[in-house]
Amino acid sequence: KLEEILTKTKALKNNSFVLDIGSAPGGWSELIKAMTPSSHVYAIDLLPMDPINGVMFFQEDIMDIDEIKEIILGLHSRIPATSAVRRITPV
Repeated sequence: KLEEILTKTKALKNNSFVLDIGSAPGGWSELIKAMTPSSHVYAIDLLPMDPINGVMFFQEDIMDIDEIKEIILGLHSRIPATSAVRRITPV
């Protein structure tokens, strides 16, 4: 079902950043990595999960996600650099 949704919507692109929350037993992470091998897949769950090649798994509470530096660094590396220009109008 997930494969069908991802194929129809074209939501998954090469080199995507994917965060699989509640990832155990790992089927979705494995499918995403198989569909787009260049994607960066991070999986998090309280339950254990067998290793999947190319998937970074963290057996943690999702409430502690801000303490998982690999996920934070991965996310920050995906955010495009932006600049802002502010026009100040005299009063």
